Amino acid sequence: MEIKKWNMKGSESGTLSVEDSVFGLTEEITKEKPELRPVSTQTIIDVVKAQLNNERLGTNTTKTRAEVAGGGRKPYRQKGTGRARCGSIRSPLFIGGGATFGPRPKIYDHRPPKKMVDRAISGILTDLAKEGLIRVVDGLGFKDGKTKSIKAFMKTFKIDKALFVVEELDVMFLRAVQNLKNVKVVTPRRVNSVDLLKFCPVYKHTQMNRSPGAKKNDTKEIVSKGALIISEKALRILESKARGIFDCDMEDFVKKGKAAGKESK
Repeated sequence: MEIKKWNMKGSESGTLSVEDSVFGLTEEITKEKPELRPVSTQTIIDVVKAQLNNERLGTNTTKTRAEVAGGGRKPYRQKGTGRARCGSIRSPLFIGGGATFGPRPKIYDHRPPKKMVDRAISGILTDLAKEGLIRVVDGLGFKDGKTKSIKAFMKTFKIDKALFVVEELDVMFLRAVQNLKNVKVVTPRRVNSVDLLKFCPVYKHTQMNRSPGAKKNDTKEIVSKGALIISEKALRILESKARGIFDCDMEDFVKKGKAAGKESK
């Protein structure tokens, strides 16, 4: 599969060959190339839900008798008072004491399999490639660190939001996008399904028309177009990540190390 290459001025500068197993998953399952089978929508949904759940934090909590301040000494003697025995005024039976079986922070973490996450990313990248929303830009960078340079770049490519993927984070690049909420810069290893779905696809929604002279309850359609802006080197790293080559290389490295250790013994 081939993807168009662009320069910083917004004109085409050629084509780039990419892996079909990442950017060109077919609609039919073939026996010759089973790795090109399409990604199910449920796989993408499960990965997105897992990532959003991992961002949640349980905030409702109470203190037990061990966490409440005070109550270090026995309030009164064990026998002879006629009252029930007690060892601390922070017992749940006392006012100001700890809570019994109160709410505790809930853990929402869910870790889907690595191959499942990679498949979801490949499925989304395939859809973006079919829609022409992946722009491989030569010399991607903003050395001046100006926000207006980012806005001029997005105006040239006719997009409202963008996910920039670069091989290394640049201080000036981050400075240029830090005041824009519809732009994000990441490295290939940090690319995830949520960011791809948030910044890259084309969204259409209706909004109340509040312009002068508009009729009551009049609506207008707003189109928000995004794109994946990536450099060629970052694209190659992203291909390796989606195919799971990083993990395979690490496993081979560990196996070779163990084998070398056995031979030395």
